[in-house]
Amino acid sequence: VTSIFNWITQNIAYNVKRFEGSNSRYEPVLDEDDNDSLSPLKALHERVAIQVLKRRTAVCGGYANLFKSLCLHAGIKCEVVTGLGKASAGRLDKRFTSNHRWNAVYFDTAWHLLDATWASGFINHRNEFQREYNPNYFLADPDEFIKEHYPEDVRWTLLPKPPLINEFM
Repeated sequence: VTSIFNWITQNIAYNVKRFEGSNSRYEPVLDEDDNDSLSPLKALHERVAIQVLKRRTAVCGGYANLFKSLCLHAGIKCEVVTGLGKASAGRLDKRFTSNHRWNAVYFDTAWHLLDATWASGFINHRNEFQREYNPNYFLADPDEFIKEHYPEDVRWTLLPKPPLINEFM
């Protein structure tokens, strides 16, 4: 898990142009020319992972699907979690709208939370991706993770008593 996470955060750059041009900021996008109609249809996380590996760029859906794909190939149980990410207080709407994806990974008899997108760097004042590893998003403490990540399915908070969405906001 550590090796996969570190490789992704060191080798995949955030796709600022894709982020700015998308209506749904967490949807993985496959271009029409990426489709090989002669091959059997692979699972979405596999198709997205292949494109991320080819391009070496992604938005959060690409990071999360690549992490899931690599974990599954390594025999590690992993899920992509969709929800609300508090990137900045000024961007939050008053209603719940999913805008982010991250992962939950299972090992040592427990689920753990991580966000390879936010761990890999940030968008600087020139609107460029700046790689800067942030270890706070690797195997994060659920009590801390919930301050910025609210899943659509509250079981992915990994908390015995998840806060209500109003408390999160």
